[in-house]
Amino acid sequence: MIIGTRSSEQSIIALCENNGAIRHGHFVYASGRHGDSYIDLEPLLADAEIASAFGAEIVARWLNIADAPRPKAVAGPAKGGVALAACVAQAFNRLSSTPQEEIVAISVDTRDDGFAPSGAATKLTRGESVLLVDCVVTTGDSLAQAAAAVSAAGGVILGAVAVITCGNIPHISFQGERRVPRREPRQVPLSSLATLPFVTHPADSCPLCVAGRPIDTE
Repeated sequence: MIIGTRSSEQSIIALCENNGAIRHGHFVYASGRHGDSYIDLEPLLADAEIASAFGAEIVARWLNIADAPRPKAVAGPAKGGVALAACVAQAFNRLSSTPQEEIVAISVDTRDDGFAPSGAATKLTRGESVLLVDCVVTTGDSLAQAAAAVSAAGGVILGAVAVITCGNIPHISFQGERRVPRREPRQVPLSSLATLPFVTHPADSCPLCVAGRPIDTE
């Protein structure tokens, strides 16, 4: 069994560590800040068995949340999130007894001006419920942008589930549908299969730099 039952969180972290998805060293992130860990789950999603296990675990986590409704679609940002969304939609559909209940996967692609829904998102019926998923959530910004894009396309965001969150991120905040006059940010709950501590430092006061630890560039 890929993900053990004794402690799914420990099993997922061990799986990622053993397959090189979690690396330790000295890294510079897209924000310009520095840190000692780097997480990339996309190579793991190329393994059909592991990807299917992640999808099943996310569905189980979502359905275990009190009063969590079944979504009509699953959406994910960027390449890893899109692949994960497909796995989660397939896991939901394996639980469905009728073809009419089939859940679709939605890609939310990066554009120069932010995120825009594509693919199945253009066929969303206004008011359809959507579950957001992503591989790794560090700040929640990518999921928030994806939520805003899907909401603008008429979807109703139910919540979000990630494989790994870096620290305590209990919810995602985003602007709702543009047709709604009241533009107060919405919040939806964020859950994850595993949580890792994630400490970053400004480039000009990074203790790894002070210690002379070279930056990993691979």
